[in-house]
Amino acid sequence: MKFAQTMTILIAGSVVGAAAMPIQPIHAATLTYDFSVAIDPASSFLPGAQGSGSFSVDDSSFDSLGSAIPTQLDFKFNDSSSLYTAKDDINYPTYPIIFQTASSGNGSPVGLNFVFLYKNSVASAPEKLILTGNDVSVYENAKSGQKIGSGTISYAAAGVPEPSNVGAIVLAGGIGLWLLKRQRSTATNKAPD
Repeated sequence: MKFAQTMTILIAGSVVGAAAMPIQPIHAATLTYDFSVAIDPASSFLPGAQGSGSFSVDDSSFDSLGSAIPTQLDFKFNDSSSLYTAKDDINYPTYPIIFQTASSGNGSPVGLNFVFLYKNSVASAPEKLILTGNDVSVYENAKSGQKIGSGTISYAAAGVPEPSNVGAIVLAGGIGLWLLKRQRSTATNKAPD
């Protein structure tokens, strides 16, 4: 009986305490997106190649034009060990950028603008890849204007737990630990007859 009263008081106190806390909107959050690149099989450069990556951006860092510098970016072609990061953009540190969109064709509220040179090139001048929004363009080399490939980009928001879910998990874990401690202390306080 005493256990039920204690649990009722504990739960009621938690509910009242949570209700009394002021609710303020979140002003900044880190948005993380995964993206996939697919080079057109008809391209003369890396035909049918695929790659994947991710980027993160602080949503409070978007400027009045709706663009921001990513806090993290990495990309890799599936059949290569070369990793491309934000520092590989040919216009770093002012690029790459993440930009907000009404819809980038696939429903994503953001797009990527990332321009880099292909690291595994066998040509005398490396090929230049431009990832913008939902499109990939490949040029013969960094100076040539001849387009030799194209492809597409798709985006997916990475899963991030909601703060209320995390709070509920912490509360449930705290209650479970308290009950375990109480059960152990009750068992050790009982003397054998």
